[in-house]
Amino acid sequence: MYRKSFVKIAKITVFVRVVVAFVLGFGYYIYNYNDLCSGFPIKQKFQTQTIKLKSDGTVFFNYDPKLNKPIDESNIEKIVINSKKNGIYSFGGYGPITKVFNSIGIQKSIFLKNANVIYKYQYGKNLGNVLSSLNEYQRYNHFPYFGYLTNKGKLWKEYNKMRELYPKEYNFMPESYLLPEDKESLVKNFNKHKLWIVKPQGLSRGRGIKIINSVDDIPKCGIASEYIIPHLIFGKKYDFRIPCLITSVEPLKIYLYVDGMVRFATHTFIDNEEFYEDSFMHLTNKCINVKSKAWKSNDNPDVLQPSISSLHSYKNFALKNGIHYEEIINNVKDYVVKAVLSNIDYVLKIYKEYNMSSSRNIYEIFGVDVILSKDLRPYLLEINLAPDLDFKCKCGDVIFDRVMCDTFNLVGIKPYDHKNTKRKILNFEERLQENLDELKRERGGWELIFPLRENIDKYKKFIKDPSELNLALWKEIQK
Repeated sequence: MYRKSFVKIAKITVFVRVVVAFVLGFGYYIYNYNDLCSGFPIKQKFQTQTIKLKSDGTVFFNYDPKLNKPIDESNIEKIVINSKKNGIYSFGGYGPITKVFNSIGIQKSIFLKNANVIYKYQYGKNLGNVLSSLNEYQRYNHFPYFGYLTNKGKLWKEYNKMRELYPKEYNFMPESYLLPEDKESLVKNFNKHKLWIVKPQGLSRGRGIKIINSVDDIPKCGIASEYIIPHLIFGKKYDFRIPCLITSVEPLKIYLYVDGMVRFATHTFIDNEEFYEDSFMHLTNKCINVKSKAWKSNDNPDVLQPSISSLHSYKNFALKNGIHYEEIINNVKDYVVKAVLSNIDYVLKIYKEYNMSSSRNIYEIFGVDVILSKDLRPYLLEINLAPDLDFKCKCGDVIFDRVMCDTFNLVGIKPYDHKNTKRKILNFEERLQENLDELKRERGGWELIFPLRENIDKYKKFIKDPSELNLALWKEIQK
């Protein structure tokens, strides 16, 4: 009797395990096949879409006029789509992005292969297969292997190589040392600066950061950087988080946004050893300072106030208080171009391994972090992958909605026949033309910082072997 019960229980256990394994395996299969631009023919109910198109046939994204001045709607045509065949679809994304898509009628697809615009917060699985399967109309928001730009240690390593070649031009990051390989050099030069800030190379959101002033406190690994004694407002340390957009790497085009975040530490700055462990005093990361009792939300994008404000409000404050804002921003533009150029050779090498349909299949938004020293000299701290641009307050809603709508207007999302469009590899002339078309589009708050007629000759020396497409675009711009 006991034997029969045991056998019965064993059979049930095996059955349950088989069912669980099947469900998990099926889910994993679906998840991976979505990334591979495939999937099962699950029926979706199509809803009629009313879409606004610009004169060049791209979808028109307009932010809420209640938040800020809307984009000019002249030459905008409304079209009604009643068929799934030409519907406008998105794949992936998260809350704030989904809101932007929904506001103009874009429907969400469960299959990546059906999406006009693909937006993932982080890199998806099977990236190589995805990129190699995109058609000329699809837009994806991550370049492969741009970690050399966004990893703190790798950025410094490539920057340092350029500094050895061009010491006068590459002098805009705090002096740094990689650990453990540079520990001996750090110890030798430790007394050059009063304080050092040590960060893990691959972490974000302020995790694992500490301030040190003794050789005995040097950790085993990370990146140790000169601690920049900051310029203060309201008695507090602050920095900038400015969006940067790269719409293609071949040819290379870099934009910087006219607005962004000003992030404040929530505790008053005191340069005293007693307070070196106070994260609310020395770190400006939003995810850290929201935990402080001194954190305050900001619903007015036009007025500078702690704990977080818009760059637009800082500009107004600067003009009234003798701070040369335009000079600071012009320096930041220069730093961003040089930082990207220090990494571009490696990125291009990887990029060319993919047989991309279009030179504009991929775009990416980065977050540029800049701090001002007490004498108002800007320093580039780092460049962030998948940057947090959501303030979680009205002030942030204004900036986030504008950044994303301006981005999609610039990269150009076009309706296309999802059923009958065959993948086509654009030729040289077609790739050049699509990039020239982009330069004529409404940019909103995005400002092109490279290539420009006035700076191509200045920066081209930093590119070892410019491609034919880069040279052709530069020639057209300089006409």
